[in-house]
Amino acid sequence: MRFYQFITAACLSTCALGVLAQSDERHDEDSEGYALGILVGNDQSLYVGGDDEIQPFPFIQARWGNFFIGGPGLGYYLYEDNGWSISTSIALDGIGDTDRDNSKLLADMPEFDSIVMGQIGISKETNWGEFSLSLASDVSGTHDGTSAELEYSFEIPMAGWMIEPSIGLQWQSEEINQYFYGVEQQYVRPDRAFYKADAGVNYSAGIMAMYPFMENHAVVLNLEYESYSKEISDSSIVDRDNTFNVGIGYVYRF
Repeated sequence: MRFYQFITAACLSTCALGVLAQSDERHDEDSEGYALGILVGNDQSLYVGGDDEIQPFPFIQARWGNFFIGGPGLGYYLYEDNGWSISTSIALDGIGDTDRDNSKLLADMPEFDSIVMGQIGISKETNWGEFSLSLASDVSGTHDGTSAELEYSFEIPMAGWMIEPSIGLQWQSEEINQYFYGVEQQYVRPDRAFYKADAGVNYSAGIMAMYPFMENHAVVLNLEYESYSKEISDSSIVDRDNTFNVGIGYVYRF
């Protein structure tokens, strides 16, 4: 399971909390709420010989005052007013993908370690949608990389559904790209060239649809496309320059 899939799960659960809160008058406090669910989706591998799988992705969203849990992260809201939100958090990255998606062709390469990323996020809700910016850095000392992500999304109510299209871009430092997609000299093989990655920008687009029912329940559909930078796709251990993920899920709000 790659990091962007955790992002998807966290976004879904956040949306679940907001949409279900609107449909349930008993929950009138924005500062507290809980949502649990499960998403079943495809997991496309970027790696040569990696397995494409269909997997369940559990997700969770909870908030107590300024503290929150979203996906694999724990955070704190530093500021919220007039549509602005500033938060800080720590989260796991790369969890579950220690062996490059079970690729037998890359089994001689070292496994990935779990990574803890420290992040600060800024978002602004407007009449035209929500704009968000996040900056993250490895605080575990595994690859010492940094990343920045910019995203725009907007909600469209439609026949009881809440539709939310989104677009985004993510800059990843050379340390991140090298850690996940580089090939050091000792792992060069006749069919695997040495590769030194630089920083690059990935682009994404997605659409989420949620249908609340019976006050606390909701069905979720999610589509997500991501196009990867040449710094990733040119690697000799990568055989795909984009992924398309589809998921369906269920959410329950307490």
